[in-house]
Amino acid sequence: MQRTTDRPSSSADAIGFHDQLAISWSDNYKKPSFVRRYNAFAELLPSQDLTGERWLDAGCGTGNLSRLLLDRHAQVLGVDGSAQMIEQSKQLNCNRANASFQQITSLTDWKWQGELFQGVLCSSVLEYLDSPSGLVEQFSKMIVPNGTLLISVPNRFSAIRVSQKITHWMSSKFCKRSFPSYLDHSRTDFSVARITNLLKSNSFRIELIKNFGIPAARYIPESSWLSPLLLIRARYCSK
Repeated sequence: MQRTTDRPSSSADAIGFHDQLAISWSDNYKKPSFVRRYNAFAELLPSQDLTGERWLDAGCGTGNLSRLLLDRHAQVLGVDGSAQMIEQSKQLNCNRANASFQQITSLTDWKWQGELFQGVLCSSVLEYLDSPSGLVEQFSKMIVPNGTLLISVPNRFSAIRVSQKITHWMSSKFCKRSFPSYLDHSRTDFSVARITNLLKSNSFRIELIKNFGIPAARYIPESSWLSPLLLIRARYCSK
């Protein structure tokens, strides 16, 4: 999978980066772009009523997308490697009886010993991992047959993503700080074919792929060559 630079990636560095963002991260969901992301995931849900279902929010951050599931009456476990993000999740969702949040060392090494989940939500996580394929394999062991996987990944061939990578490379060479800074840690991006093959090799069948993330989406339709994110709904077909 393609890297943005030749420097080695580190999941631990990505966790530290998100620790620094935790205090103000939830406020991002007041911005139009994050509201659209929230709504886009809502449209991906297989049902608006998830009563009786157990869901995992893998890489939950401050729990904003967990609330999307909670509002639809799912029982939600949110996990994240960032202690600061988990602390914010607990504070922001402290009155939710159907929510729990847990810090874990690594999503790929975490061995869930509880009941299987009817659904897994994983937003903008795979690109930060040293082994994205390892996490998808983990999901296949944690989800019930015919369970739902909702994920988002960077679109490798997006003109916006490519321009950001070029800017990041140039700023890393000629400036004291690289920009955008998140690309220091978001090192992997995906074509539709690559994410399809990764999911298929772990017994997931893609039901829907949405292009997402154009800043001026109210005026420019989302498209595969411009949208920097792919939002995906897949179904687990047990082997």
